[in-house]
Amino acid sequence: MLESMNVSGLKGLETALKALEVKTAQKVMVSALRAAAKPVYEDVLANAPKDTGALLFNGIKIRSKKGKGQTSTVATARVAINKKYFHRVLAAEYGTAKQPAHPFLRQALTRNWQNSVGIFSSILKKRIESVARKQARVAKKVAKR
Repeated sequence: MLESMNVSGLKGLETALKALEVKTAQKVMVSALRAAAKPVYEDVLANAPKDTGALLFNGIKIRSKKGKGQTSTVATARVAINKKYFHRVLAAEYGTAKQPAHPFLRQALTRNWQNSVGIFSSILKKRIESVARKQARVAKKVAKR
């Protein structure tokens, strides 16, 4: 089971992200986090127990949100369970007295976290560069006036 994660080498991206406007930086972060959560989400759907009916396709989604306040580098994304299906997912993941455990959520994260970190850093870099180019073009047009 995944006990801890150690991620390094993102300081340069954080510095570039802080150079952007707050709202733009938050949008960039959210989109990169959603893209990074996708492999975990797909693994969850592929390996979840199939005898649980509409549980998986209706109850598990990627959720993301911007951070509160003026901090441009805060956002979250997660593979989330709908409250309506929470108890069924919990029973499938950890088991019950009558049902054996089928840990598909934890295993999906364990298998995909390194891939997700790589996707996050590459998408974040591309989006920061794209936004920086766009802001430079706008600044150039304003300077010509």
